[in-house]
Amino acid sequence: MLVDHSRFLLQHGFARGADGVYVRDGVSVAPLETESLDGLLPRSNVIGAAALDTERAPAYQEPQPTPGSIGLRRRYSILRVPFHSDAVTSMTFTTQPTAEQFLLNSARHVTKVDLSWYTQVRLVGRLLIASTSPFGPRLRLRYSTTFQSAIGSYSGIGTTVAVNLRDLGVNASAWIDLERPARADVFLAISQLGGDGASSPVGGHLMAEFRKRVRE
Repeated sequence: MLVDHSRFLLQHGFARGADGVYVRDGVSVAPLETESLDGLLPRSNVIGAAALDTERAPAYQEPQPTPGSIGLRRRYSILRVPFHSDAVTSMTFTTQPTAEQFLLNSARHVTKVDLSWYTQVRLVGRLLIASTSPFGPRLRLRYSTTFQSAIGSYSGIGTTVAVNLRDLGVNASAWIDLERPARADVFLAISQLGGDGASSPVGGHLMAEFRKRVRE
């Protein structure tokens, strides 16, 4: 089988000229094809006063990625769904109750998203004033295949897709596999729960992220 040795020449410091001839240190080599890489640069193909070393060259092998290199990194397509992105006004969970409610006790944030091609999800939120509730205050992502006006009619979209309301800063859940029924055109809602009826945490930006693996 014929092998084009252009890559070999480039790897050994040659530059390709406009006429297709490869040049290094005043030595020119015309492009050729051989049945192997043995004797790739015979003296008869050298133009110029200097001669190239004609020691047998090893066959070229594609470099293999090592663990942690770009070749082994996973690539994803990301979908971001904001639930609160106001740069001026924060969300205040006034005397947040223990029982589960819609975000800010209103269904106005409920939206519809086609998640047919997505496989994982996480919730990301900014907490400005922390809750002192001992009951695990948090925000949780829920879904339903039909629009519902009661938070209890929405299901968990994955295992523990929630952010706590006790740690200041930007909090994010782990990437969680979507429940199989949620991989469809579904309604999304945020619930709040775990308050103590006295503490009023304050939140900022809140969004859900969905991802799917893409072909490299």
